[in-house]
Amino acid sequence: AFTPWLTDGTDTAANVSGFQPNAGDTIAPAGTTPDLATSSDTGNPTDNVTSDNTPTLEGTAEADSLVQVGVWVDTALNPGVVDDSEVTVAAMDEADALGDWETTLGTLADGTYQFVARVTDQAGNDSGWSAPLAVMIDSVISPATTIDLPAAFESTSPNTSPAGTDSDR
Repeated sequence: AFTPWLTDGTDTAANVSGFQPNAGDTIAPAGTTPDLATSSDTGNPTDNVTSDNTPTLEGTAEADSLVQVGVWVDTALNPGVVDDSEVTVAAMDEADALGDWETTLGTLADGTYQFVARVTDQAGNDSGWSAPLAVMIDSVISPATTIDLPAAFESTSPNTSPAGTDSDR
């Protein structure tokens, strides 16, 4: 006798005949780590210091997933652990077909912020919050300091050294 394998698209138990309910996607997606976009990282591109009060964060997540970016304020209640109650969602973006995402935040005051991100896949599973990314916003970055050497150290010749240095020997 022939017994058909009746499923709704997911064969959850190949050795069981008859209707098998689709268990669906219950696996949490991999998390994403937010990064300050190069376009927002003014000055040194790796120091996460910017003069941009509307910084852009970016990252990679599961394709077509929803990415929430939040500001984390650590509390004494559970130090060092990112809890939902300590995160204010600042922006959301949908990752593209390659998983790339990018979001520009609203205007933020100068200060240091701890940004975290969470991925939610199309089945509703979420990754939990990422480790924080510290970004300093300083819209009044001081100009470079000019150093004025004392006359004894000034020289017009590249081969001259001030008196009393090792080069006098």
